[in-house]
Amino acid sequence: MERLKAFLQQHRERVTVIGVVFAFFLFAAGGLYLQGKNESIETSPEAVVRQQVKVAAGTANAPAAKRAAGGRYYLQPSPTELLDQLSELAALNPIARSERLQQFRILWQLYFFRLDRSAEGAARMVLDVAEDGFGVVVEGEIDLSIHPLVLATAPGEKVWVGGNILAVDQAGTGTIYLAIDHFSPGETPPFAPVQKK
Repeated sequence: MERLKAFLQQHRERVTVIGVVFAFFLFAAGGLYLQGKNESIETSPEAVVRQQVKVAAGTANAPAAKRAAGGRYYLQPSPTELLDQLSELAALNPIARSERLQQFRILWQLYFFRLDRSAEGAARMVLDVAEDGFGVVVEGEIDLSIHPLVLATAPGEKVWVGGNILAVDQAGTGTIYLAIDHFSPGETPPFAPVQKK
């Protein structure tokens, strides 16, 4: 032990330089590792998407001219997974993050809570991921002339809602705003899995 102390005192400058160089390489390697990890996270939420589904066009109760267009939706990430991913991406540019979310079409099974009607035939629908209403809130405008079944939906009933994500507010339990273009009550999935070619 004494010999080591004597050696370190005798070669103090060299040991210091070697330590600084080692620390530099350690920090550089750590930075490169974290940068690579960040780049893989930046592809979220699309990277987590597991299944794409196709919903048939039309709503039986709506006039033919006003039937909702069918389309492809993503079942995942769920509202809770989406907010978790956004929390991990908090350091990224929020403008780029919100642009990536827009036009992302999802289809989620949620609990219906409230419908606030307006004079123009549209309404704001409030849904939640949790039956007790203490989960992630999902809100969106819906056209009642295209989706009249909304009016017969009871609070607490499970429904399928699809549309584009417009914005996400991470405050509290979180709120996700949608442009809703699909609504179907009940627990039966309104889709068939998309066949990958």
